[in-house]
Amino acid sequence: MTVRIDIERPSESGAPWVLDTVFDDDGGGPGSVDPMLSGLAPHRARAESRGGSPELGVNPDGGGRLHLVLPFRPTFETSPPT
Repeated sequence: MTVRIDIERPSESGAPWVLDTVFDDDGGGPGSVDPMLSGLAPHRARAESRGGSPELGVNPDGGGRLHLVLPFRPTFETSPPT
């Protein structure tokens, strides 16, 4: 399992930040390029209700890939990092 997490800071003031995560599994992967998310349907609904987009597919090595993009607005107890 390989996990990549990126946080994209907005270029415009007031725009949401974006959490971009990719989970790659080195197993057999799903049987098709665009598999159904049957067991993940509640997670898809939750992500989409928050403006996110989960995708389940195949990574370049043939294993499974879950890619989730989720906008968010951070709250800072102090000043935001520079």
